[in-house]
Amino acid sequence: MGRKIKEWVTSDYFWDSVRLILKITKPIFQMIKLCDKDGAVIGEVYEGLEDMLGKIKDLEEQNLFLDIQRIVNARRKKMNVPLHALAYAFTPHYYDSKYIASPALGGRKRSRLVDDVVVIEGVMKALEIIAQDDDLLTI
Repeated sequence: MGRKIKEWVTSDYFWDSVRLILKITKPIFQMIKLCDKDGAVIGEVYEGLEDMLGKIKDLEEQNLFLDIQRIVNARRKKMNVPLHALAYAFTPHYYDSKYIASPALGGRKRSRLVDDVVVIEGVMKALEIIAQDDDLLTI
């Protein structure tokens, strides 16, 4: 039994699998760390999820990436997306021309927030929710 374990642990397949797992979990843990830090981070969550997926996509394990993307998108649907989009839109960093010109992770091109339909729809939905609550309108 010990020899089989030694063979397994010393095999290239085992260590390739370990490297792949670490490459996948590192961006996930970075995202968890981002969400767990002190201060207001809600505006960072939207971009953080995109960056996390971009880092994982860069691994060139397409089938695995699609599975992870499906899981993340299912989780994203459970979030308050309009609130995250509104906070993202109110984060000045994302309007900086140098930031917009820099390449995003995963090979995607950054767009201005006013050109991002998903963000604009989220912002409009958040404003609709606020407009329906008279108490929120007086703030």
